[in-house]
Amino acid sequence: PLAALFLNVRDALDKSRRVDAVAEICEPGEDFPSRVLAATQSARGGLEQRGNSSNWYAKKLFSLKTDDPHRLLDDSARRTLLAVNSTQDPTFVRNRAAYGLFRSWGTEQAPRLAPDSRHAEVFLNGRYYGLFELAARVDEDLLGGDPAAELDPESPRWIVYRHEAIRPRLLPMRARRPGDQSGNFLGPYLDLDEFLARPIDADWVQELGRRLDLANLADFQLLLNLFQNRNGYPFHYQLHDALVFDAARGTFFIVPWDFEMTPRALQPWEWLFSELMGRLELEVPGYAQRLSARWRELRTQGGLTPEALAARVDEAAAPLRGYVEWDYRRWEYGPEKGWEAALADLKDNLRESVVRMDARLGKPAAAPAPAPQNALAP
Repeated sequence: PLAALFLNVRDALDKSRRVDAVAEICEPGEDFPSRVLAATQSARGGLEQRGNSSNWYAKKLFSLKTDDPHRLLDDSARRTLLAVNSTQDPTFVRNRAAYGLFRSWGTEQAPRLAPDSRHAEVFLNGRYYGLFELAARVDEDLLGGDPAAELDPESPRWIVYRHEAIRPRLLPMRARRPGDQSGNFLGPYLDLDEFLARPIDADWVQELGRRLDLANLADFQLLLNLFQNRNGYPFHYQLHDALVFDAARGTFFIVPWDFEMTPRALQPWEWLFSELMGRLELEVPGYAQRLSARWRELRTQGGLTPEALAARVDEAAAPLRGYVEWDYRRWEYGPEKGWEAALADLKDNLRESVVRMDARLGKPAAAPAPAPQNALAP
């Protein structure tokens, strides 16, 4: 049920540079690869290792950028695939479950964007390299723009910022797309950072609503707490990554990223927030009420019951049975109690989150009981 990705290189891989590669893609049900794609530096592509904490483990992450669209995730013009960290999430399903749920909260007028991903087995120079989640990055394809259609590359519509956790750092966030190498795109973020440092008053609140999509921020905070995602924890910075600036609207919003941080055993449940989220809850009239009202609305819609969340986990896990245990053996990691128990723990964590968030934010209103029928009524 899974695709296979065969990578072929001549040079040693590391994080400092890309190397030329050939990628063969074999879709489920195919006996032979149906696509063979070059990934070369001549087309600003190639293969390289990626990741920070994962780089200390034997199973390395990688980034692949093909010369032509790879079509492994969809029919878009995407050329880049990012391998996601399974050592942080031995269930392999937290990203897909969280991102899919977040997308389901959106509407046509107010979408909730999240990366696409799928699982595949990877072979490197004929050697089995393991099971990976291959994800799209937060870029123009995801955000709704065509990179080739940018009329002015110095003034793109989308700028993607990520929190910088590696020290030394000069700023808490840096531009990741279009990229530091092609221009200085820090201006909008620095302007926002300066604005956020001002004292809060009525004018500040009104201006914040123009600069930042607060409905998107509230949904992201609910997702963050529901999954207890601690990637980047503790959040001693204003805004969680990935932060996106839409130059056409002059507005920032958040796209969830790196939701594979699995809660550790005996780690207590807690209410998670960045510095800005905490300030809004404490100092901005109406924001805490907005969070509560949105939680009750989403609970009423039915997608946030423990049963619905468990079904979402099972749906993401179904194609992976057998593959995950194989990956545990290949790389000598994984929970001692096994994959099925890890999935059960994830469902238990989500169930606890629902209970805790109901207690903090309020349960959905019960449906009114039907009025009793009066047998004597005409």
